[in-house]
Amino acid sequence: MKHPFLATLIGCLWIRLVGLGAPAIYGLNDTGQHSFVSLTPVQDGQVAADTCTKSISISGGYLSQSQGILVLGEMKIPQECLTAGTAWTFFRFGLGGMDGPRGSVSVKRTADNSGMNVNFSLSGSSYGPPGPPIPSPSDSTSPPPAPLPQPNPYTIEYQLPGGSGENSGSGSITTNAVDWVPGAWYTAAIRRWDSANGKTNYGLFIYNSATSTWSHYATIGSAGSGAYLYNPSIWAYLSQSGSSPVASCGYWRNFWQLFGGTNWAKAEQFYAYADSGPSWPIEQPKPDEIKVSTCSSLSAGTPVNLTILGNKPLVAVPASITRLTPGYANGKLTVNWQIDVSKAPQLAYEIQVYDNPDFTGTPIAQVSDVQPETRSAVLPMNALTDGKYHVRLRVTDIFDQQSEALTAYFTTKPEGCACPD
Repeated sequence: MKHPFLATLIGCLWIRLVGLGAPAIYGLNDTGQHSFVSLTPVQDGQVAADTCTKSISISGGYLSQSQGILVLGEMKIPQECLTAGTAWTFFRFGLGGMDGPRGSVSVKRTADNSGMNVNFSLSGSSYGPPGPPIPSPSDSTSPPPAPLPQPNPYTIEYQLPGGSGENSGSGSITTNAVDWVPGAWYTAAIRRWDSANGKTNYGLFIYNSATSTWSHYATIGSAGSGAYLYNPSIWAYLSQSGSSPVASCGYWRNFWQLFGGTNWAKAEQFYAYADSGPSWPIEQPKPDEIKVSTCSSLSAGTPVNLTILGNKPLVAVPASITRLTPGYANGKLTVNWQIDVSKAPQLAYEIQVYDNPDFTGTPIAQVSDVQPETRSAVLPMNALTDGKYHVRLRVTDIFDQQSEALTAYFTTKPEGCACPD
């Protein structure tokens, strides 16, 4: 027996009602963009489902609107869902306020389905200085001149070697290949800080659970200091660029925001929407994770409540320094170090030099900076008497945790002396 249906055209909006429990299909919205759940068959080789859509938005969480310094989320994609041209967004975040600029972290499968790229972008108006003033017209009868364009307030301050970046219009974007292991969880963290050149920097750090390693992928600077992360709610996305939807999926969990110290907030309730229109099915395979699929036969509209245990993310293990090597020559002290890449990434460092092993009194030299990628520093030194000097290094990680100090020493000797240390 065939399902009866009624098709009615109202302006640009098509509504198709299908009997016997078949889902409703919505057509064009008032902007002319598709906002419907398509019944177009999926491509050959894909798993068929009742309804399919090209994009899904995941919304919820309702984090505090206070000044955030870090936002974090986790995502995994199984092998069967790694479809060419599909993009998965870890999360979108706001900078400074409801109507302020936006940023996002996403990964996209290459067109030949052979690899994955991670994209980090900031765009929109900034808290930086305004553009040049609009000149006054020469007389009252002349039309006012067009406003002069405001310069792009964003700049790429650092990028992992091998990637590409672009500053254009009112935004910046970085792209890097990422070693994506199917079925493994990846953590993306965005950390903000004020830079020495008067900017607000936003750094992207990703943790690969398959290799237990953190990587600092990029830092984008925004004109003007003092802008914070603003996330009253979390938004994540799954989207496809082809003409027809293809069966795919993604998993998300552990959305957190840090406000400094140990003040964490976690996002625990989520909805899903298809093409920014009707609600879409959202699954909960485990108490702490959600799943969405571009093709689904499940009913939609029910929010999912996650159970996130603990008072901070499990990946927020304090930073640890594994090696410290000082070297003195020609009145300069060069300090090199390494950190444990399985633990929280470095945000800032502090080096102090003392003339005693107890590190008491006033240091004879010291330097500190907020530079996540730095692993070497040079300290100009005043003339030193011959002897042994002691170096102490501490790092602060992206979660505002301080590492245990690591110490080492160096010696100064008379020229040509074969004296023992």
